[in-house]
Amino acid sequence: DDFKGWGETQNEKSDQAYVEVAAIPSATITVKSAGEEIGQANWGTLEALGKVETSRLHLEIVDRGRNWVHVTVLDDETNRPLPCRVHFRSPEGIPYQPHGHHDHVNSNLDTWHIDIGGDLRLGQITYAYIDGRCQGWLPRGEVIVDVARGFEYEPLRTRVRIEPGQRELTLHLKRWTNMNAQRWFSGDSHVHFLGANGAHREAQGEDLNVVNLLQSQWGHLFTNTEDALGLTKTNNGQTLVYCSQENRQHMLGHLTLWGLKEPVMPWCTDGPDEAELGGALEETMAYWADACRAQGGTVIIPHLPNPNCEPAVLIATGRADAVEMIWHGNYEHLEYYRYLNCGYRLPLVGGTDKMYSNVPVGLYRTYAYVPRDEEFTYENWCRAVRAGRTFLSGGPMIQLSVNGASIGGTLQLPRGGGTLEVEATA
Repeated sequence: DDFKGWGETQNEKSDQAYVEVAAIPSATITVKSAGEEIGQANWGTLEALGKVETSRLHLEIVDRGRNWVHVTVLDDETNRPLPCRVHFRSPEGIPYQPHGHHDHVNSNLDTWHIDIGGDLRLGQITYAYIDGRCQGWLPRGEVIVDVARGFEYEPLRTRVRIEPGQRELTLHLKRWTNMNAQRWFSGDSHVHFLGANGAHREAQGEDLNVVNLLQSQWGHLFTNTEDALGLTKTNNGQTLVYCSQENRQHMLGHLTLWGLKEPVMPWCTDGPDEAELGGALEETMAYWADACRAQGGTVIIPHLPNPNCEPAVLIATGRADAVEMIWHGNYEHLEYYRYLNCGYRLPLVGGTDKMYSNVPVGLYRTYAYVPRDEEFTYENWCRAVRAGRTFLSGGPMIQLSVNGASIGGTLQLPRGGGTLEVEATA
């Protein structure tokens, strides 16, 4: 399945539905559509026969019994429990997610800032982030299993059979490439709403090394105020979450400030949708950038080129360390190449701007190269970004060299030009 590990296309036209029922035998189930009754059945009869047919309705009991099952997902190479995300459902499509997780995340109901953290919805189906182990009810008989972990593991979608009395289920994921071993470390440049602990859980589940978790403001909604600025580590220092800020202004532009040690205030300014209703312009983006640099931080222009007023000033005055690509279209590429063609050197980062439960952390990510003689740390990862040693990916692993110079390098050509030898793989 092309979508294994990555959800399923939303089905908006199904004529089937499932419902959980608790009833006494004399009860009547009545089914209506748009207020019109299309059929009914006695519950005791339905229990005895298993299904009831009318001219317009088919009712069937699809509960074949359940087992409480302990599930373990192992790395096929190390045989150790592997953080990942999982989805379980019956052949009829009924989800049986691990205990403590949503069977359905309702992100298709125009919700925003709801159900964020621990669960993910991709199209039709919902995933639960686990640390490699989980437990809960699974239906007896055939179960469809969907497991994934970022881009460097082969996703798994398969059918297993749960036998009566079965209490254990073990699954395996296979790694097809190891970018950390090649000194490429992945990060999401732009994440909102998750707590720091939740960001660690989801980052490990997506095999992501760095999460830039950003405090920000939407009118009178202030987010991640409970997360202190700074770095937290898990997974033996291979998963880093740095809580910092995205400062926003609806016309001048947005600015992502990585690595802050102290707040740069105000977070947002000049009225809605970013700041308070009736607010005035209190600070420029240049001030925010200078305050970040004074703390040794890294200044990123997010989701280039929108909003597109002051970013040109930041680039021209050397205040921007990198620019972020989230969308790829003619407009975005045109603006980026206009700066390159003017002689400005603009490293690229990739991120998600995650604010919804239907976007995985690191769905679009930055891979930054940290040389073997340098330790993988947040500071060294940011230094690699500023040096332009990055590629962006929504799945492919990319290698590129030009005349032997690697990504982020600089070539000096003879005055009359010359021939370049390009080597690339993906």
